[in-house]
Amino acid sequence: VDENKVDILFRIQDMAPKYANQILIKGNYMTQDKVIRREMEFAEGDPINNKLIKDSIDNIKSLGFFKSVDIREIEKDNNYVDIVVEIEEQKTGDFSIGVSFSSLEGATFLSKLNQKNIAGTGRNVDLTINTASNNTEYGVSISEPRFFNKKFRFNYGINHQYRDYSTESSYKISKTNVNADIEFDIQKNLSNSIGILYELNN
Repeated sequence: VDENKVDILFRIQDMAPKYANQILIKGNYMTQDKVIRREMEFAEGDPINNKLIKDSIDNIKSLGFFKSVDIREIEKDNNYVDIVVEIEEQKTGDFSIGVSFSSLEGATFLSKLNQKNIAGTGRNVDLTINTASNNTEYGVSISEPRFFNKKFRFNYGINHQYRDYSTESSYKISKTNVNADIEFDIQKNLSNSIGILYELNN
């Protein structure tokens, strides 16, 4: 350091390359192996470094399925290492159900399901059912986080609603819509989506 000027020295050292021998996944009692493997920045046989390992941990954590994620290396022969991915799963969904009764609508059945990791596939499913006589709704939406194993999120769903406003406004409305969109990352923390929505109102 010379007053307000600083000389920076880059010291470059040769390092023996490391290659992934096996990728072993532990702790995924519900989530399928392929859901975790597709978030890895490398595969068996690929060269690895600390940045690729850190990025892989960040990718797996971003799924929101796991309480903790850790990757460690086990040295093997000839510059090969085994990669051990240790995860701890957590609750990924909720289900609510209820029945109400009123003198105007009678008995009404209500239920809602939200599951971020349905059957361990990594898919997000939202299901809504409302059977009120003048306020009926049925809907399901699904999100596929890795469309064709690419870094695209494919979202699609269908929803049907029926509203009876005949008492206060003298009309009834039936609405059905179908939607689909593809979402993709432009860069880290910045994404864009393009989609289509078809809606029929009667």
